[in-house]
Amino acid sequence: MPKITFQETKEFLEKIDSNDNVLIVHHNDGDGFASGIILYDWCVYKGAKVDEVAYSSNASNIDKFQISEYNKVIICDINYVRFNLIADRFSEKQKVFFTDHSRIGDLPEYILVLDETNKGYVPTSKTIYELIETKPWLALSGLIEDSGDIYPENKEFVEEILNKYEMSIEEFKEKVARKITNTILHFKNDYPEAFKLIQKINSIEEISSLEKYSKLIEYEMNNQMISLENNLEIIEDIYFYKYTTESPYAKQIDTKMGIKNENIFCVFEYPRDEKDIVHMTARYQYENADLISLFEKSLMGLEETNIRGYPKAVSIHIKKENVEKFKANLIKNFIQH
Repeated sequence: MPKITFQETKEFLEKIDSNDNVLIVHHNDGDGFASGIILYDWCVYKGAKVDEVAYSSNASNIDKFQISEYNKVIICDINYVRFNLIADRFSEKQKVFFTDHSRIGDLPEYILVLDETNKGYVPTSKTIYELIETKPWLALSGLIEDSGDIYPENKEFVEEILNKYEMSIEEFKEKVARKITNTILHFKNDYPEAFKLIQKINSIEEISSLEKYSKLIEYEMNNQMISLENNLEIIEDIYFYKYTTESPYAKQIDTKMGIKNENIFCVFEYPRDEKDIVHMTARYQYENADLISLFEKSLMGLEETNIRGYPKAVSIHIKKENVEKFKANLIKNFIQH
């Protein structure tokens, strides 16, 4: 797994030409779409043949592709654990490039890896934009989708783009970022259509063309947020929200609720799956929040758990029988925190 520098990555991208057949594999959220579209436009500009596919471990059309036909593959904004589920589809005969903004663990030896995690919490769309420097409004939208705007390491980048378009962060979220994210959600069963619609937009003024898709999703999310409020339990200043049904918009709802309840510790619990595993997430915008440490401490001694995330946003999977014990630990540790 050779790690390459930012400059070496630029050189890799610069060498793409009309002899290349490139596959871009990107996450199926706003950060992944933004990264994928900026890279897609670059490959088209360089004259390469290029395809893209949105991927997550539970939603993808990747099986429709003959991956061996591509001599270059770009993997962006996909957690290394998720990627390893499909890593055997690729080979050392291809040039495979990988970058993500979460911790990068073991990957096959032949994969070229750009690891920018030493810079802090930097969503992938910002990294890709800095490599290629096109569609800044799309890069900022992707960064906002992954809550990158609340981290100080992204402050200068955010302000630069907001100043370029003479918008406040609230205005940009309302007029740009939310419409892009909602369009992706609207086409959750047809990601290629979402990609095509967003990719053909070349200016911030054209975002209004997505309004008809965005409105439908906003309506559904608002109804689900009302349902969450009706299932709220407050214990020792922690807001525990419980989903009664599966929601395809849970990530976005969790983020919206976290922002709405600024500096309030919010925990979200989803319905258990067929193996009696419960998925829980949390958001906490407090400046000195360290949810990773807090959750790791609260999970100690509990079997079959896993955790991933960042200081202000975290996700865990836990056996149903351990949920109440975990919550009791979390409350105790939060009080002592």
